[in-house]
Amino acid sequence: MPSKVQTTLKFAAAVSRERDSRAAGSAVAQAARRDLEGRQADLACLFFSPQYAESAEELVEAVRQELSPRLLIGCSGEGVIGGGEEIESAAAVTLWTASLPGVALTPFRLSADQDEYGISMTGWPGNFDESLEHPSFLLLADPFSTPMDEVFSHLADRCSGAPAIGGLAGGGRDQGDNAARAAWHGAGIRLAPSASTARIRKALPYVDPGRLFPCTDCGLVPRTRPAARAKLRALVEGAQMVRREIGVSRPSAAGSLRSAASEGPPVLGE
Repeated sequence: MPSKVQTTLKFAAAVSRERDSRAAGSAVAQAARRDLEGRQADLACLFFSPQYAESAEELVEAVRQELSPRLLIGCSGEGVIGGGEEIESAAAVTLWTASLPGVALTPFRLSADQDEYGISMTGWPGNFDESLEHPSFLLLADPFSTPMDEVFSHLADRCSGAPAIGGLAGGGRDQGDNAARAAWHGAGIRLAPSASTARIRKALPYVDPGRLFPCTDCGLVPRTRPAARAKLRALVEGAQMVRREIGVSRPSAAGSLRSAASEGPPVLGE
C-alpha cells in the first residue's frame, strides 16, 4: 500500500521563564515537540528577552538538540508573547513552531551598505526569485542598522506582490546590542529618512504643512547619543525631502523642530 503523505499544517507555541538558557531552551522545545504530535518542526521562531542575550548560543543549541527544526530563526525582544502570555521587562523565552508539509523554506541574511550612490543590499540567495512561485517572507530586523524601506523595495523588485510579515528585534540600546539569528543585519549605515517621509506624506491631506510638527515616535530617552543623533538626522532629512516635494523653500517659525543633527530649524513648511 502507498504510504500516507502528511498534508495538514500544524502549529505549536510555548513559553518559559527559566533563567538558565539551556533549561529554558529545552523546556520550550519539549513543549513544542509534544504539541506537534510527532510531526516535523519545519519552521521554528525563537524569541527571548534581553536577559538571555549573552547566552543566546546556549539557548539556540538547546532548542536544536530537543526539536531538530529544519529552519530556526529568531531574535531578542523587549517583551515576548507565547502561550497566551505577554511578558515584558522580565526574563522569558517563547518558541513558535510550524509543521509545513510541502512548503519550501529558504533562509537568507541581507546586509546593507551605503556609499555616495546610495544603499545597496547583498546576501540574496542565488536563483531564489526564479525558483519559487508565490513566495512569502518572514523578516526579522535590527532597528539600528536596517533600512526597511530599502529592504521592501529590494523585495518588490525581485518578487513583486509577495507578502512580507515580521518585526524588529528589541531589548538593545544601540547598534549591535540586539541578538538575532538568520535575521537582517547591516553595519555602519545611517538610518534612512524615507520612513519619515512616508509618515509625513500621510499627514499632509489632513494637516496644513505649517502646522505639522514631525517628531520621533518612540522618544530618544533610551537611546545612546549616536543613535539619537542618527534618528534625528533621519527625521530632519525626511522633512527636508517633503518640503522640496511640495515646493516649500523655507520653514516657518511656528512649525519648528530643532536638532543637533542640523544647522537650521528642520521643520516641514510654512
